[in-house]
Amino acid sequence: MQITSEQLQGLAQTHFPAEFAASWSALIKPAVSLQHAGDSDAVIGTLGGAPALGSNPWPHWEGHGPLGHVLSVDCAMANALLPELRLPAAGHLSFFYFDGRFNSDYGTVGFWDPDSQAGQRVVHVTDGHGEKAVVPEGLPDFPAVPLTGRVTATPPSYNHPLLGDGWQSIAPGQMEAFDEALAELMRALGPRHQLGGQAHPIQDAVEYEVAEAMGRLTDNEAFARQSASYQILSKDLHLLAQVDSDHAAKMSWGDMGILYWERPSSEVNSSSVTSPGFTWQCS
Repeated sequence: MQITSEQLQGLAQTHFPAEFAASWSALIKPAVSLQHAGDSDAVIGTLGGAPALGSNPWPHWEGHGPLGHVLSVDCAMANALLPELRLPAAGHLSFFYFDGRFNSDYGTVGFWDPDSQAGQRVVHVTDGHGEKAVVPEGLPDFPAVPLTGRVTATPPSYNHPLLGDGWQSIAPGQMEAFDEALAELMRALGPRHQLGGQAHPIQDAVEYEVAEAMGRLTDNEAFARQSASYQILSKDLHLLAQVDSDHAAKMSWGDMGILYWERPSSEVNSSSVTSPGFTWQCS
């Protein structure tokens, strides 16, 4: 299933004031929707299972334990589908997250706690011959679910940083009707696993949380949402990947939440994945 820009623009024109509808529509972006692969589909990646890590060690959060593997994607295949992704030219990316299944006593990875950012990792694998890594003892792995990729249009959140306070021009009834119509349209995609495009927030705009997570890593005391550095960074983030809760992979992030990784323009422009920021949300 795919969503078109025209469908999204139509919703905005129906439910939003004209000026805000135009601003919102200008932020619609293409993305690679990662959907469960059928027998005849090209497989671009895998949810769960044991990843191929080449010479890379399995990621650990020091003092906590090994991270769970949630997604691996082939960079070349993703770039061929959507060149705007600007992923590394070769190899694959493997995404890891500490969700407490190894030991539930160790707390939560959160944008508010810079020390907890060690509980997520993106590993760029360029060597080896696809041999699966050994899952650390005591770490339950998620069932492997092959994924195919389809390019689809993705909508910005109504309070995306680049939209400022424009959403305040929308009456509550208009926003409620828009949210219902958008949810119905996007439901056709199934679980919202995605590369690039606009993040699908469950709570606040994802960019706000990721900017805070990244900023606090370098200046936890001074970095705040009122700071100029925060304002700049929150407007310069681009979704790298999001991993939804998924019954087939037995993944559930909190109350059916979503994991998000974002990176700044400098990394997109250099086709690198050096230190993406992370957050997660649930209802």
